[in-house]
Amino acid sequence: MELTQDGLTERSGLPIATLRKFEQKGKISLESFLKLLMVVGGLEEMISTLRPLKPNFTSIDYVVKAANELLNPINRTQIMKRLFIDIVILKCSIKFQAFEVFQLNLRGCISLET
Repeated sequence: MELTQDGLTERSGLPIATLRKFEQKGKISLESFLKLLMVVGGLEEMISTLRPLKPNFTSIDYVVKAANELLNPINRTQIMKRLFIDIVILKCSIKFQAFEVFQLNLRGCISLET
């Protein structure tokens, strides 16, 4: 699939300025990024990367225990701190992985010449 910037813009529905900003600064909204992945491929890989490897809760007892821990103010503060750190790490990881997937797909099927 050989696409020019104009072709990619037409197929993705994104403005050319969005593509150029992404190329030059590496910044793009998640919605725009997913639209690009739908055109160039890699959306399934992205979705599979985000799927949890195992379920969070294995029994109703585990759910009740987790809920009780959240009701305890001391545990809630510690859990929220850990959750915040995990979210920041996950967000950085997703951005990095998403950018790598896009770069690989971009190299293989798009001519960035207009």
